[in-house]
Formats: sequence, structure tokens, C-alpha cells
Amino acid sequence: MALDLLQNNKITHRYRHDMESFFYVLCFFCAQFRPITSDNPKPYFAHLSDWESDDRTLISIKKRSFLLDQWIEPLREDTFDNVFDYSWGLSKAYAKLFIARRRNDDQKKQLALEEIRRVNEEADEAVSYEVFRDILKR
Repeated sequence: MALDLLQNNKITHRYRHDMESFFYVLCFFCAQFRPITSDNPKPYFAHLSDWESDDRTLISIKKRSFLLDQWIEPLREDTFDNVFDYSWGLSKAYAKLFIARRRNDDQKKQLALEEIRRVNEEADEAVSYEVFRDILKR
């Protein structure tokens, strides 16, 4: 599941969320698939326990940590950084909104909502089916 969706269940599902989810499936497959070998006569998928939780916030934290692992960096940088740049931006904007709501600061709340809207619009333009198709062609 995309980080945005893990952090806030009121977010509209967007194409970039599918693209980000695809990235996680690809990473999971690469990291956890155990093919047939002399020691392993039957292929299987191992567990990625960090992502197996009922706590969406914990999964989000673990996925962010995973994205910083050195082995995944080349794949992430070359293909999916655009998606994650927007995800990071939205995370920051939602954190600002959360703080503004706790402080009952309507002005900062409005600024955070405008930032969320702006980042979503930019992301929708930058992360499209065509972008995803081009990434898969690489």
C-alpha cells in the first residue's frame, strides 16, 4: 500500500498510489522470493515481517526505513524517486495540518490544506500512466 494511503484514510486513491504499490510488490518479490535450488526444492515467498502489521503507521515507518536501504537505492532513484518525492511532500504537509488542527490555528490549517492540494495536483501531472509505462520500458 502506498505511504500516503497508509498515513491518511481520507486520501483519494490516485494513479501514483498504484505505481508506488507496484514498486513495493517488485521489492517484496526481489527480496523475499526463494527459487528452487539444491537446498530448496520448492519455491516460496518468505515473510517481510516489518510490513505485516495491523498498525498502518508502523508499516509506513518501516517502509520509509526500507526505502533508505542501500541495496534498494539504485532502483528507487532510477525509476521511482518522482513518486516518493511527492509522497514525502504530502507527509510533511499532513504533519503541518495535524499540528495546526491540534493548536486550533485556522490560518496554518488553511496553508497546510493548500499545500496538500498543490502537491497532489503536481503529483497527478508528474506521475501518470505514461510515466509508469516509460519506467517499465527501461
